[in-house]
Amino acid sequence: MLGNNLSLEKRSVKYKLMISYALMSIVPLLCMGYFVTNYVFKELETEMVQVSIIVIFALWVSWMGCLLARTLILPAIDMAEEVKKIVKGQYDTKMPVSRKDEFGDIANGINIMVAKIRKQEEKGSSVEIVDRLTGLYTFSYLEECMREELKRAQYYQRPCSLIILNLDNFKKYADAYGEERTEDVLRTVAKILGEIVPPVGRLARTSPDEFGMLLPERNKREALEVAEKIRVKIANIDVPEGRITASVGVGENPIDGANVKEIFLSTRQYLDKAKKSGKNTVKGE
Repeated sequence: MLGNNLSLEKRSVKYKLMISYALMSIVPLLCMGYFVTNYVFKELETEMVQVSIIVIFALWVSWMGCLLARTLILPAIDMAEEVKKIVKGQYDTKMPVSRKDEFGDIANGINIMVAKIRKQEEKGSSVEIVDRLTGLYTFSYLEECMREELKRAQYYQRPCSLIILNLDNFKKYADAYGEERTEDVLRTVAKILGEIVPPVGRLARTSPDEFGMLLPERNKREALEVAEKIRVKIANIDVPEGRITASVGVGENPIDGANVKEIFLSTRQYLDKAKKSGKNTVKGE
């Protein structure tokens, strides 16, 4: 342990720092020697030329020590400035790795960490939160919103409901009438939901033929009323090729679960009951 702490490897910053201080410390020693020989022991007074040579040599040695110290201080200042940028979120910065001492190791390590952070952020930003077809949120984003709303609802002991609706027999409709007609219907459903959802609510397309609506501050009774309104409006969509209907499930915190997973599971179970009871219906009990 002690041997490692006192390492004097050539590449060591500690080694260079010790030398720089040693070199700079020569100046006061030589100055002290000069005053002692000239004012304390005058009988040992040397020639002015000799004294001048000693002083010049001391200044040169001190200057070399300062230069060596400068090679340690300036990189530390530069690295501190780059670290400030990284802390502010500027991950496009890169520290130069032109040294083969500890500073080089630190700079290289920071560059590797910044590259990993940048890669992780790019990966996170690549996750879409908006469905391109309908303009609604994606399922993953709805889950995240619901986590936050449940925390708030549980803290203030307020209701928070979830509606999940699935378009009945929609795969058959898509197979029969093609992608263009299918997309038109999905956009129409998204528009209907957008007209019904309250300002604090959240909408998402949770799967190709399924939608979710998060209703903060709404209990199950109120959510069932919203769900019924949705069901009626979808059933009244003017589709030349036939009729579009939806089965709807409604869940509420804390009646149907204490966390996102439990409430989603309960709401989907209600949705399954709606499907099994003949479709085009709402279930929440």
